[in-house]
Amino acid sequence: ERGLGEQYPIALLAAFTTPFAVAKVATLTMAEVQFDQLELMDDAQVQESVSMARAQQMALLAAEASLADLNTLICTTLGLPTVRPERNPLRPEVYLRALKDVVERAAIPAGIRLDWITTMGVGLGAELKELYTRLAGRMRAQGVVAAGYAVVPTPGGGTVSGQRSGAAPAGGFTSYGAPGSAERE
Repeated sequence: ERGLGEQYPIALLAAFTTPFAVAKVATLTMAEVQFDQLELMDDAQVQESVSMARAQQMALLAAEASLADLNTLICTTLGLPTVRPERNPLRPEVYLRALKDVVERAAIPAGIRLDWITTMGVGLGAELKELYTRLAGRMRAQGVVAAGYAVVPTPGGGTVSGQRSGAAPAGGFTSYGAPGSAERE
């Protein structure tokens, strides 16, 4: 426990300071795996991907509402006119990547490591929820105004595009950038 606790801040700092493309974990989560890639993976890789997907899902579920709020504020501070969740350097995936790196370095059997990652994903989600709520509150207190979500037409829908979050999506429009949706801009 002490070793993991000492290594995690270092791994987290590395995850924050390393460009996403370089820091990308070689092992894909199940959400990122394409069907044809499964046949190229051995059992251990599939199990690792499933465990990471579970941990990510648990962390996202716990922190979803506070993350959505923080995303709007972070995007404003990054100078983005609309919300782009993947640009948030504090997104749960970064924390999970650092956690995975630290747990993988521990001299323990793979099965236990995978159980730890899944279990730690639950605790991480609760901690991230608190962190995101505190950060959003601080940012609002400093006068940061939230960016809006882009609304783009769906196929066969209306012809208006580029609406901001002030307009509720209605017949034929989908709001992209909300938690759980794919960002398309």
